[in-house]
Amino acid sequence: MSSTDTALTQEEEDFLAKGDVKDHFAEYNEVIKIIDDLHHAYANQTKSELSDEGFNFILNKYQEQPHLLDPHLEELLTKLLKLVRTTETGKLLHHAFKYLYLITKVRGHKAIVRLFPHEVSDLEPIMTMLSKQNPYDRETWENKYMLLLWLSMICLIPFDMDKFDSEGSKPLIERIIDVAKLYLMLYGDKCQEAAALVLSKILTRPDAQEQHLPNFITWCVEKICDFKKEDSAGIATLQGPLLALATIFAVGKRSSIIPFAPIVLQAIQKEDLPHNQHSQIRKLSVKLVQRLGITFLKPILPKWRYQRGCRSLKDTLKSQNQDAADKTNIDGEEDEYDVPDEIESVIECLMNALYDSDTIVRWSAAKGIGRVTSRLPRDLADEVVGSVLDCFSDTQADGAYHGGCLTLAELGRRGLLLPHRLEEVVPILLHALVFDLKRGAFSVGANVRDSACYLAWSFARAYNAETIAPYVEKIARSLLIVTAYDREVNCRRAASAAFQENVGRQGQFPHGIDILTKADYFAVGSRTDSYLVIGPYIASFKEYTVTFIDHLCERKVDHWDPEIRLLTAIALHNLVPISPTYMADAVLAKLLPMCTGIDLVARHGSIIAVAEIIHSLSGVETSTGSVGLISRNKHLKTAFGICKELQNASVFRGFGNELMRLAICHLITRVSECRALIKPPPAATKSWLKVIHDTLSNLDWYVDVEKVCNAAVKALAEVNHITIPTGDFTEVALNQKSDGKANDVLDSYILKLKSSSEKERIGYSQAISALPKHVVNGRYMKILNALMAATKKSGSADAAFAEAHMHAVQALVKICKGMDIKKDGNPDEALCVTNVNDVYETLIHCLSDYTKDNRGDIGSIVRLAGIRGLEMITLEIVQKDKSILNKEIIRKLMCSVLQQSGEKIHKVRDGARDALFSLLHNNPKVPFIPHHDELVPIFINRGYMPRMKGLYRMTSKVLMFDTYLYNMLLGLVVSVGDLTQSLADASGEALFAHLDSIHRNEEQMEKFIDAFIKIFENHLKVTRVSMPLLKTLQLILQRGYFSGIADVMQDPKKKDSPLSQTPTKIFSLVKQEIARTKDAQRLLTSIEVFCGFLQLPSDDLRKCTISQLLRMLCHVYPKVRRSTATQLYESVLTYDDLVSDMDNLETVMTILSETVWDSPVDALRPIRNELCPYFSVAVPKLVSKK
Repeated sequence: MSSTDTALTQEEEDFLAKGDVKDHFAEYNEVIKIIDDLHHAYANQTKSELSDEGFNFILNKYQEQPHLLDPHLEELLTKLLKLVRTTETGKLLHHAFKYLYLITKVRGHKAIVRLFPHEVSDLEPIMTMLSKQNPYDRETWENKYMLLLWLSMICLIPFDMDKFDSEGSKPLIERIIDVAKLYLMLYGDKCQEAAALVLSKILTRPDAQEQHLPNFITWCVEKICDFKKEDSAGIATLQGPLLALATIFAVGKRSSIIPFAPIVLQAIQKEDLPHNQHSQIRKLSVKLVQRLGITFLKPILPKWRYQRGCRSLKDTLKSQNQDAADKTNIDGEEDEYDVPDEIESVIECLMNALYDSDTIVRWSAAKGIGRVTSRLPRDLADEVVGSVLDCFSDTQADGAYHGGCLTLAELGRRGLLLPHRLEEVVPILLHALVFDLKRGAFSVGANVRDSACYLAWSFARAYNAETIAPYVEKIARSLLIVTAYDREVNCRRAASAAFQENVGRQGQFPHGIDILTKADYFAVGSRTDSYLVIGPYIASFKEYTVTFIDHLCERKVDHWDPEIRLLTAIALHNLVPISPTYMADAVLAKLLPMCTGIDLVARHGSIIAVAEIIHSLSGVETSTGSVGLISRNKHLKTAFGICKELQNASVFRGFGNELMRLAICHLITRVSECRALIKPPPAATKSWLKVIHDTLSNLDWYVDVEKVCNAAVKALAEVNHITIPTGDFTEVALNQKSDGKANDVLDSYILKLKSSSEKERIGYSQAISALPKHVVNGRYMKILNALMAATKKSGSADAAFAEAHMHAVQALVKICKGMDIKKDGNPDEALCVTNVNDVYETLIHCLSDYTKDNRGDIGSIVRLAGIRGLEMITLEIVQKDKSILNKEIIRKLMCSVLQQSGEKIHKVRDGARDALFSLLHNNPKVPFIPHHDELVPIFINRGYMPRMKGLYRMTSKVLMFDTYLYNMLLGLVVSVGDLTQSLADASGEALFAHLDSIHRNEEQMEKFIDAFIKIFENHLKVTRVSMPLLKTLQLILQRGYFSGIADVMQDPKKKDSPLSQTPTKIFSLVKQEIARTKDAQRLLTSIEVFCGFLQLPSDDLRKCTISQLLRMLCHVYPKVRRSTATQLYESVLTYDDLVSDMDNLETVMTILSETVWDSPVDALRPIRNELCPYFSVAVPKLVSKK
């Protein structure tokens, strides 16, 4: 969503709310160590980068509290400047300057330059260093920036510069000016600012201003006049001179620079710079114009200024009960003096800049008007104030309001906004504090509200308490509204600061101290806390109650941000106990018409607000005994009819229908929860059910399906308590009457579980789970069977309905958790021996859902739901009656969950691990878990979340138990053969660590291989398993884990051992896997596997393998032929006994390496056939396709 107001996430707001207030430079020693280690760190790039990041990170912490660095600045600068003076190494010098810049960035250059050495002896070395710098090198700009700042300080030495000139060389002043002008014309870094500062210092010296200042100003004016508006690339040619002129007119003596002011002003007006397309140019031109205006006027302090208010809380409290005399000389005589004609142009320029589109321009103009006005006579100053007030007409945009507020604040804090203007200014302030203009799906106005807080803050410093007294309550209410209910954190904090300033200096804001203890700068950082905690606290004071409620109803209920509307509704809920009568009468009367209005946003906000108010009124009536507060409220009838009226207006179709369905479901839920006091009429509940069922049947329409579904299901659960009476339903259910309301409802829901729409299945799965216990009691088996069927794929139509299957699992678990648990219970009334096996089989079956679509492995959500369901149901059963469990159920459960703990989806692995921990560490103990005591130390800590490698090492320990070997190995094989390298490495490391410990143990290796073969047999042609299994097999062969099998095969006594036959079985399975396949990747992997078999000492297996490889030399895919030739070539090099006659070895190697295997198969077949006798295998026969 686009917005000009930057929105913060809740996590960011919570972080800001905590604050990071420091009281000293805590990392001082660490910073000193970084500086001291620079000599060693700069040569190593890694150490150098770490030092830079550490130094930057530490100093950035003090951006908001830079004064904490002051006690240590001198030492830090001394160490760094010592490096600058003593080193000649470019890298080390650059690091020293970079650190100097970082300190300057935090503390500000004005504080830093005062600490620079400024002796005459430093002048020449600095000029030398500057001359060695490359002005166009962007990598070392910090060097040049800091050198220029240092030079600006040295330019203040109180000696004639001409004395330091060398014979035959250019005068020093000219050299300094030339260097500064060079950097002044370079655009893109801060060197331009430093160069302007150097020029302002050097050109305003007594020994330079007479000779060099006129020439420089003439040069600047020429640059300004030569600039072309369309030349965006040459912006530096204009920005540099403007920056230099602004700085010169700021620091130069008025008598020296006033002759040049008209010339510069004329050039700016001629080129129309205040309307330039570049914001920086406009800002600099406005800044220069205000400096020119100050230059034209004499630096006097007008006697007509208003005396400022108290500056401390102590003075305020002393004067609270005293009649302070107004010492302002408003009506007194003032000195007469002429105002130059140019001032009119200056003020006009600054006033126009208040309407600029950029904040930096408006802010500069506001300060300029304040400064210029402070030197004007009273009549002219009052005209300026009147012109500023014109910014607040209804036709002006938010920028004009912002600029006007900033200007009034600047005038106010200087005492230039006289008390008689307060009648005009205060209404403007109150309007600006809540200024918010809608712009489609967002709004503008945060900058206006922020500047209005600044204006309110300036009042505290501008006026005596008695002057501001008539407006105190209005200002206090508006400031506190912004403090509690503004959307933007900066506005809330600005309002809190302004309120605090007024409480401290005026001392008459109602309950000021009490409110400040709750609503301080950091407390308002969290939007949620501001709305739901701070707002109700402030509203509890009677002066603010009605104002807060009205503001929420008038300005926040129809706010453009849905999160604000929801917070508003909850805030109104919290405010009901403070003023229940006002809420029940006035507020409901105000909001109910908006619920059926034409504005979508207002409808949404008012509906959820009405829902929360009704719910809160019900609670107040119940707790306080205020009979009739809501139960006999005259507005209830209108509230009950909202849904029907909206249905008639067709607002649940077309644009905004999702928002309206969420709102109406919220209203239904909240009103239904008040059923103890409120009895909705049948017509209302009928319209409610119609909307809910329509919502659940058409979830395909919505963007946020889960949110809409949950809202509808929650509403349905509450309505059912009203529409289906307990007694009637139970009787109907137990008597199995087909015409009863219970059966009708239940059958219609169950029928929806077979819908062709996945979203409809989702909705009604949740609807069934939300039915109250008395509704489903006696019909459990029917519900369980329907939900269990809904978790499985019934055909190709619903094969990809993974979300529907997941919701069916969740509904099944929820129903089971709500059932009674009795070993010999009635299966229609309880979870018992009769039905528990079916439930477990269904959930365990869900762990084999590996559905894939264009989103990837969407079956993972079903598996995760199954894992959590098995965990919750098992723990529930163990808690109530564990006698219904049996060994087979628990064995299957543990095997299935352990398999998931080794598979490749991270979320599923973590879910399986958490479930295992819960099952193993539950109290009371879960019965029948195989190897329970051995597993407990493996899954010992739920809170500890190991990295992927640690998790696999932990779960792979389960491979030592025969019960879990098959499933655990199946999970690991899928991960080891995955394409993701990090996953394959982590799981492979765990599997191979286990093989390292057993590959010489014949018994253990036989069990491992048997499980491996069984997995292969059960998943032939199942790509999800067979492909990773081939890769795993290739890695096992490559790492030599079949060496123990080779030893068995060579032992004559173990010739008939089952272990010696396993390679042949595996070879046969690999052949079956690649038979008739067109999967090139599968074929390429199988080639590596076949070549791995050649290491085994079995002539028959070797011949079969060679024969297979030779067939693949004439495969239809050239890539397969090339790979086969390469792999076979490498195998022959490794095992030279593969060739029956060593004399033919070179011939075989030549054929394999020099034949172009990309040639047509017909041309390659004779070559392949030539190789067969060399390997003592029969020539493959060409079989014709039938």
